[in-house]
Amino acid sequence: MSGDGQTFASAHFGVRSALSSPAAKRIAEAGQRYRASKGLPPEPSPAPVSRRRRALVTAETPVRETLVDRIFRESAEAYGVTVADIKGPSHREGIAGARHLAWVRLLTETYLTYKRIGDLSNRHPSTVRKSAIAYCERHDIPFPYNRTVVQ
Repeated sequence: MSGDGQTFASAHFGVRSALSSPAAKRIAEAGQRYRASKGLPPEPSPAPVSRRRRALVTAETPVRETLVDRIFRESAEAYGVTVADIKGPSHREGIAGARHLAWVRLLTETYLTYKRIGDLSNRHPSTVRKSAIAYCERHDIPFPYNRTVVQ
């Protein structure tokens, strides 16, 4: 301790000690004497306790859009559907196309795995892989996420 009468709890957590200040000071001095007798360096002063309060989050507080959310939103807008449609069970052509576009973009623009993308879309990872490959073939673009195993 720093020898200023603070206990570990009060120095690090802002908690008031149950010990009186003179008693806490004696304990801190005893600890410093012990460290000095063992040839140890004195204990560093504790970091100051932050008194900053967290900002109040309300319904009007803007929410930051993540990259994944942006990709889903842009893919939905490109096909004129909603993000809920993309994540839903529908197999309609426009919705499936938007879903496949989102999966190809997620595979190329993020480091997400097939499993994680499937979890985000409520689909099996093999569905994500096969659909992304089929989307790339339909639109004559190279599939950018081939994982080949070299033996």
